[in-house]
Amino acid sequence: MNARAQQWIDRGDSFGGWQGPRNETWWQMALTAPDQLRQRMAFALSQIFVISQFGALDIQHEGVTIYYDRLLEKAFGNYRELLEEVTLSPMMGTYLSMIRNRKPDPLTGHEPDENYAREVMQLFSVGLSEMHADGSLRLNAYGLPIPTYTQEDTADLAHIFTGWGPYYNPASPPLWGPGNVADRDGWFLYGYDPLRKMSFNENYHDNKERQILNGNLIAASGDGVDRMRQALDAIFNHPNVGPFMAKQLIQRFVTSNPSPGYIHRVASVFNNDGSGVRGNLGATLKAVLLDYEARHATPRQSFTYGKPAEPVLRLSRALRVLPGNPPNAAQGDPSYYINMQYELPEQAPLLSSSVFNFFQPGFSNPGPIARAGLLSPEFQIFGETNALRQANFNLSAITWGIWTAEKPTPQSDNLKFTYNLNSLVAILNTAGLTPLQAQERLVDHLNVRFLFGAMSPQLRSQILGTYGSLPGWFGFTNERQRSRVHTALYLVLNSPEFFVQK
Repeated sequence: MNARAQQWIDRGDSFGGWQGPRNETWWQMALTAPDQLRQRMAFALSQIFVISQFGALDIQHEGVTIYYDRLLEKAFGNYRELLEEVTLSPMMGTYLSMIRNRKPDPLTGHEPDENYAREVMQLFSVGLSEMHADGSLRLNAYGLPIPTYTQEDTADLAHIFTGWGPYYNPASPPLWGPGNVADRDGWFLYGYDPLRKMSFNENYHDNKERQILNGNLIAASGDGVDRMRQALDAIFNHPNVGPFMAKQLIQRFVTSNPSPGYIHRVASVFNNDGSGVRGNLGATLKAVLLDYEARHATPRQSFTYGKPAEPVLRLSRALRVLPGNPPNAAQGDPSYYINMQYELPEQAPLLSSSVFNFFQPGFSNPGPIARAGLLSPEFQIFGETNALRQANFNLSAITWGIWTAEKPTPQSDNLKFTYNLNSLVAILNTAGLTPLQAQERLVDHLNVRFLFGAMSPQLRSQILGTYGSLPGWFGFTNERQRSRVHTALYLVLNSPEFFVQK
């Protein structure tokens, strides 16, 4: 990201490309990194442990990139370690206003900010209601859900999280202020380091005894670092965390409506990976992807199975399947320079509109889906307007390429990333085949590459019917064959079958 930003600066952009280099780097890694499963897991985690460059982090391009790097590093690690990494991130501290959180002040009436304390429970770990290991709700004697935590829990946790401020190294303290001095309390209140973990300052910590999550006592003794870790341990060991993470990871990777048994099996691995370790994310993801419901054909026959594919994943799938021509490929530069922040605003990575992610895991699309009692999280960001925009984008990308911010010189026109469709045109020009046979072979190829061999007879008929409706003068020149490829790709990429992962 820094290297790309420097390129912008070198060609005269004083802002270093603003958020562009981060977006371009994200897409480059998502499409070309050798550790694709790690990349997918980090993206899934970024939709649980949410920060966004909308708002307070608007200018923190490097800090946000470092935050995402940590998700990559911890993607197959332990949930407890990730939880602490997230808690002490200055990006999370800024986004959910935990940084510089101070103990109560009886003179001013100040009380600690409760934002992070609430969201770390609601969105990152235990959720709102107590669950059985299979994700079903536990009910009280009146048949009502049991809240996982109370307002008192939130307030007490916020007090425990006081005293964390910008990074400070006593051996090499930052010099700042009018006198350019090492003032630790002043630095806590007014300094800022977006790149390194937050540091603890005892002077601003509330050290009273507190209780959280079913009476876990955080004693007054011990320093604030230890108290913070005790609180995270209490969260980590709550029985809800296993099914909470299991369901969300299944939703991100496999299906929106996993069975209770599926959730239970994955949650069991989260609780114990087979060697007595709790919170092993690598083992948990393996359980998600290798479960019977993820691998066997039978569950896929159920109308409850499957999920809408996220916009980012639909585009990345197309970009991986189709060979491409990077803008500077002739110069040996493999960079894509793709930034979808404006083409896919409903899901630009690390740019969700709130801490509740692009869509919520409990969203149910009104209509037949809701009446069937099913969830469909990704439908929350799918409607008529962005359906048309995405279809138009596919048409433009197939026909003319994808606009990039790359310029060989400041005076040059912007370069484009283009699909290399020569191999598809070659299928239509296969020697020894009639035009209809060649067209059927192309459709077979797209079926395997894009739809996992599950193309419906209706879609197949539509594509071949479109070819059959072309006038006789259309002909079979190379350019006309390319137009046929464009048509087939457009119909496949905008089909419900490509939209729904099943």
